[in-house]
Amino acid sequence: MRMSRPDDQTDPRIESDIADTGMFRRFVEHEQELEAGSATDDKSRKYLIALAIIALVAVGVLVWTLTR
Repeated sequence: MRMSRPDDQTDPRIESDIADTGMFRRFVEHEQELEAGSATDDKSRKYLIALAIIALVAVGVLVWTLTR
């Protein structure tokens, strides 16, 4: 007599249980939201880095003109 294991992939009931609860669909939606959020985070991070560089250059030019 063979005992079934929870990780047995040949059992079709495993796939139907996941599909019936909708957990996989919610997981996929959550992952898509995270990816969309990280894309906007990357854009805003690049914008802030560019703004900081411009500010440093402006302060440097100001200090250079005042000490000259």
